[in-house]
Amino acid sequence: MIKALAPGFLLTVALGVSSFFISNMHDTLDALVVALLAGMLVRLLFGAQKWFILVVAYAKDLKVVLIPIGVLLYSATININKSLTLSGAVYLNTLISFIVLLGVALILGKLFRLPQKTSWLTAVGSAVCGASAIAITSTAIDAKDEDISNSMIAITLVGLLAVVLYLAPLPLIAGLDRETYAVLSGATLQQTGMVKIATSSLGDLAKDIALPVKVLRTAAIPFVALAFFYLSVKKEGFIKGRRYFIAVLAAFIVILGLTALSPPFALITKLKGVKIAATIVFATAFANMGLLVDFKAMKIRPVIVALLAWVASVAVFLLMS
Repeated sequence: MIKALAPGFLLTVALGVSSFFISNMHDTLDALVVALLAGMLVRLLFGAQKWFILVVAYAKDLKVVLIPIGVLLYSATININKSLTLSGAVYLNTLISFIVLLGVALILGKLFRLPQKTSWLTAVGSAVCGASAIAITSTAIDAKDEDISNSMIAITLVGLLAVVLYLAPLPLIAGLDRETYAVLSGATLQQTGMVKIATSSLGDLAKDIALPVKVLRTAAIPFVALAFFYLSVKKEGFIKGRRYFIAVLAAFIVILGLTALSPPFALITKLKGVKIAATIVFATAFANMGLLVDFKAMKIRPVIVALLAWVASVAVFLLMS
């Protein structure tokens, strides 16, 4: 059995490690986005091959191990100190964008009759932190492969489209000043890597505003995952074998607090070795998630929901600006 699953293990690790090194080639490249897209591409190209069945089987088993470890290491890389220095107006814009993305996606999910967990994951991926939020929340609510695949495809496609439109740029976005554009990018784009790409020309504004705004949304991951875990338990009863993951989410929150409030702990998380280990492990987890994305199961409705939620958030943001 070990011999049969070894190719899947080697492929997953190779994608994760390669994504880390590729991301170092340019500041705008994000290891997690690269790993996710690489996994999805490999599944798209070779998913029909008989031998790939074992790769998918291994990816499912590995996810149970990689996600908790990746979550804990990932949480240590999130430092909200710079985010706490943002102005009240930026906080308000970020909060309203979060509410619009989450609320509109959930409402449209019902209107379009999406499976409930697909709707939840699409909403979480849109409002919080793309694939990271989907990976963590899907584990908390015990989502099916189809729920994960459809929400992951929807968030990725809409996110890439959003980046292209921001860089084009759209006429209304072209009229924004650089600071407002930085806030817009951080408050409405799905993944950190996409924010980096969209704000690559802003220099210090990207580091001082866009990314801290995105960190605010990322820091909401454990709280949102716990909320949907509660809804899942209320609907289905306690999910067998998921008790440990609640402890993982609680640890996520504790580590966030320590990083923000304890300078000695924050120094440890800034060590290069810690950052490299956290990035490679979570990139491997993202490659793993990409390998599980089945394009044959793709539905267009989650993509429409994610797209309309993003459009609504941008429209509300522009009205407030």
